[in-house]
Amino acid sequence: MHNELFYSLPESSKIISRYNSIHALAAANTGACQMARMYLIEDLTFSLNDIDRATASVFAPYPAGMLVDYLIRTHRYYSSKALPEIGLTLSAVIGNAPDDHPICRYGMALFEKFVHESEVHFIYEETHLFPYALALERAALVRKSADIQYSAAEFSAEHPHGELELSKVINYLSRLGGTLSGNFAFGVMLQQLRALNADMKLHAMIEDGVLVPKLLELEAKSRR
Repeated sequence: MHNELFYSLPESSKIISRYNSIHALAAANTGACQMARMYLIEDLTFSLNDIDRATASVFAPYPAGMLVDYLIRTHRYYSSKALPEIGLTLSAVIGNAPDDHPICRYGMALFEKFVHESEVHFIYEETHLFPYALALERAALVRKSADIQYSAAEFSAEHPHGELELSKVINYLSRLGGTLSGNFAFGVMLQQLRALNADMKLHAMIEDGVLVPKLLELEAKSRR
């Protein structure tokens, strides 16, 4: 890793924590695997630090299983840390706003709707796409067909984009809170939401721009 530069990036701790505290898939305990994971953490961090310039091609060399591992860890991060923290900040915003302010009436309901839809989305991926990706990769390694009635095309057709919905939540809450001058928690909440939105953009980039194309390639090879 690029040591000082890497650890100085504000997003490094967000990525590293997912690997230090959240166990997803069992990884092979080999030097090659550990080195690949270190490079992946580095690429994730640099991409998240400048999400507008991040490209999917950076993650193309990584195997499907390693990408699935990251995506599952990221679901856990959203569910156990990022979303609950935003919910707490939103509660503080509402607690410090006038009782008749629109954010008191609509803010929490809107956010909880987004959280629920996100959790449904996570469950769908973890019960359909991710097991399929792992089975397809295993089958390719032994040159067999994966006997699963699912496909990458089916996932793409069903797949909602959470970061697009989050952008709507951010815009709506921004408008609702336009009159909350002096409400410190409101500014903090917007920062948290924007950071999550950037993180979800990276998640979607890896999923749609790298993992799904890999699965399409594996599917094509399995038919030959």
